[in-house]
Amino acid sequence: MTARPNASLLGSRTLCWCVALYLLALGVRLVYYVQVRDNALYAWLTLDENTNHQAALARINGTMPPKAYLKAPLYLYYLVGVYKVFGADPGVARFIQVFLAALWAPLTFLIGERLFGRPAGVIAGLIAAGFWTFVFFSTELLDVAIGGVFYLLTACLLVRLPDQNRWKWLSIGIVMGFGAITRPNILAVAPFLAVAAFLMARRQASQNALSWLRSGLGRVLRLTLGSCLIILPVTIRNCLVGGEWVLIGAYGGVNFYLANNPEADAKNVELVGLPDYQPSNEYDANDPYNIHCFTYRSGCDFTSQRLGRPCTRGEMNDTMFSLGRDYVRSHPGKFATDCLKRVCWFFNAYEFADNKDLYQFQSFSSLLAALGIIHFGLLCPFMVLGTILALRPSARSAGMVYYMILLACLILPGAVFLTNARFRVTIVCLLAPLAAYAIVQILSWCRPAVERRRLFAAMACIAAVAVFSNANLFGYRPPCHPYLVFMYAAACGATGRADEMSRTVDRIEAAMAQGVEEGRHGRALYCLYDYYDVNGPLDKAVHYGQQLLEKRQLDANGTKRVFATFTKADRPDLIRPLLAATAQGITGADLLFLAEATMQYAERYRDHKALQDALGYYQRLAAQHPAELDYHRKIELMTRLLAAPASTTSRP
Repeated sequence: MTARPNASLLGSRTLCWCVALYLLALGVRLVYYVQVRDNALYAWLTLDENTNHQAALARINGTMPPKAYLKAPLYLYYLVGVYKVFGADPGVARFIQVFLAALWAPLTFLIGERLFGRPAGVIAGLIAAGFWTFVFFSTELLDVAIGGVFYLLTACLLVRLPDQNRWKWLSIGIVMGFGAITRPNILAVAPFLAVAAFLMARRQASQNALSWLRSGLGRVLRLTLGSCLIILPVTIRNCLVGGEWVLIGAYGGVNFYLANNPEADAKNVELVGLPDYQPSNEYDANDPYNIHCFTYRSGCDFTSQRLGRPCTRGEMNDTMFSLGRDYVRSHPGKFATDCLKRVCWFFNAYEFADNKDLYQFQSFSSLLAALGIIHFGLLCPFMVLGTILALRPSARSAGMVYYMILLACLILPGAVFLTNARFRVTIVCLLAPLAAYAIVQILSWCRPAVERRRLFAAMACIAAVAVFSNANLFGYRPPCHPYLVFMYAAACGATGRADEMSRTVDRIEAAMAQGVEEGRHGRALYCLYDYYDVNGPLDKAVHYGQQLLEKRQLDANGTKRVFATFTKADRPDLIRPLLAATAQGITGADLLFLAEATMQYAERYRDHKALQDALGYYQRLAAQHPAELDYHRKIELMTRLLAAPASTTSRP
């Protein structure tokens, strides 16, 4: 291993490589942004992206309730800043974010160059510039892209600055603090890093015990001070505004319980298994998180029911943590099994989605599809081999020790929380220098003068890890993500993108066939109905209209359209229950539609009972609008029809 000397932070050639890699990464991300910026899921925000957007709008409009932060706030204020300057346009926020996300490439290069030499650094930078999940997340309205910059900058300072630099630990503490108020899981690194810095002072000491003790304590104090300078203002704000001591955000408990509850499968993200919980459908209409984040709403609803009063965010967080701990204590075997699964899944090639289906976006972007040829299942074996090589005694520099601690403290919490593409992406970027190091070493072992035994051992390691990484362990890879597919269908319907809907309609129907829970995805059902009602075939439009009726997912406009579809298909067996469902609680203009539709049905199918119902509806309308002569004429007509022989008013 050939590491760069510590003479300076950046040399001229190093700076040139940084600029070149940044421009490459920026170009790749801009091309991707152009290809997908008109996607329906960009125009119609869903899930966490929508929650972040709505929270930023509430902050700007001054309607955010005075509560402790639910999530780490830095990304929220990034959106607030962009929206205040450029208007509330998520597209502008995505565009600016691309320039920040492109910093991943030069920072990864700097880490690799310092630890393993310039060739490895360049390869690591190229991986960071073009790895497909890095590109995908660069434009998402999530905290990943900006949080990753702070994670990588922390690692860069750890390995490039000498321990004797008096500003090293203060600056690392500050950067870690910014990382924590963006993505708080980096806080797990802080105590272990402090211990390592203290012990490394003893190893590096050349003077008496008092000298190294003072040096070690100084490092710990500066690291702590730097972190506190950034984190404490957030904590104090939570106390002053929210009235409770919440360190950064109050969402960790929900995430812990999502992963550890009686009904959890160790990978999905629905809030289930709450004991003795009956949803009340009550929520704070002034809280954007309560409106748009179903998981948070359920957690608050459950906690409020337990307390017998509205809960604070901190109380909800504590309750969810408590439930998770109770589950772990009562089900240690299941907890251990789930932890093992999540550790295995961290190294799996599959990118498990929680907001958008990453693989679906490969069909929207030719660039992303091309970049996706090199997936994590190909990189992971080199990352594992590089880690093994880097752990050799000859490689254990201070920077390497800090780097390995950082990686371990970011990877291992995934065993007790949920592992998915969003959690893993920043860590994969931090692992890129190890993959690059393994590639450089393998190439060096291919020289004729080198003993081939090491090459064969390396290739055997790569083959074993490749099999492990690319296998579908414990059923990790679902046939599809029904909810995410349905959200895409809803986005197509909401934005009028029939062209995109036609490209994915087969996938949506396949998701339907998986047996989605009753009443969960009414909007996607309506999109399928709308698509087939416009484009045919008619029998499919009737099928999804019937699904909407059975799942009670029809509003007034939808009811009118479905009635027309059922009528066109000549399906009185479906029109009859549709009218009956519409009659429940009908008022205003909808009463006129019900009266007209019922009369139309009665005349077409000579249904005596329907004619009586239509007469009643028109009588109600005439009572409400006595000057409307048409209602009275309809009443006279139906009265005559009802007085006629039954054979003329009842369908044979």
